[in-house]
Amino acid sequence: MILRSALLIGLLCVAWAFIFRSDSSSPEDPANISITAHFTSYTWYHHGLSNAVFVTWEGRAIYTLFHPLLLTLKALGSPTLEGMLLARHRSLDHLLAAAIEDGRVDTVVELAAGLSPRGWDFKRRFGDRLHYIEVDLPGMVQRKSLLLEGLRSTYEGEDIEVVRCNVFSPGALEALLASLDKTKGLAVVSEGLVNYFPTEEVEALWQGVARGLKSFKHGVYLSDLKLGSANEGKHAQSMMLVISALVKSRVHTHYSSLAEARESLRAAGFLEPDIQDSEDALRGTGHAASPGSQAVKIIGAWV
Repeated sequence: MILRSALLIGLLCVAWAFIFRSDSSSPEDPANISITAHFTSYTWYHHGLSNAVFVTWEGRAIYTLFHPLLLTLKALGSPTLEGMLLARHRSLDHLLAAAIEDGRVDTVVELAAGLSPRGWDFKRRFGDRLHYIEVDLPGMVQRKSLLLEGLRSTYEGEDIEVVRCNVFSPGALEALLASLDKTKGLAVVSEGLVNYFPTEEVEALWQGVARGLKSFKHGVYLSDLKLGSANEGKHAQSMMLVISALVKSRVHTHYSSLAEARESLRAAGFLEPDIQDSEDALRGTGHAASPGSQAVKIIGAWV
């Protein structure tokens, strides 16, 4: 029954996506935002992780549509998309904050930042200690720049930079990293990105990130990752099918085990990449593991 309900909700959301999608598929179009990005942004806001500026009416509507199913799944202890989104965001925030607080990171580059509130949140927390750069395609850069203008008075220090860059275009990200101050510690963060791309493209991205980070005083790559072994249950599979339908792209689980993922990161140039469950990453933070958190792993890879 629950599986059928999940698929029904997914089909309704797919229909919504087709009805209300932008007529333009160009990355130059600031209205061209995926339905999952709308949902994710509202989920963050609903749980106190974001600002109302980043909320869209589409995100509020989709969250409202999903909410009865989410409550049912939670009551049964089943994994939910909401639980996964919260676990990965809080885990990455925790690891990034720790790296900044211990003095190893002064600059952050967030890949495909979209409607993420992380830049705004971290500038509020760390002010002029932190140089924050958000990277995305032209349409989102245009939209995000306008949104951030309205929040400029809420944090201290230099502006958040919002930069155009296709991170999967050969050499583009490395060129951006090469333009930064090498005497600083750098963190490159990606959230909800790599599982939408084939393994060979992800490994090429990792290699470029590792090469770029090695020029800095300290360098770390933080990301989420889905493993095949953690997403084999019927509820996890149904959740991935719904996401795939919404974004009109396959959700990839690149590796079947932690050992395979670590070996790939080592081959890309990271020394001793740490990959942990989001529950472990959040231990001691006061955030309890939520249904769906087991579906996502968290990468912390230093060079």
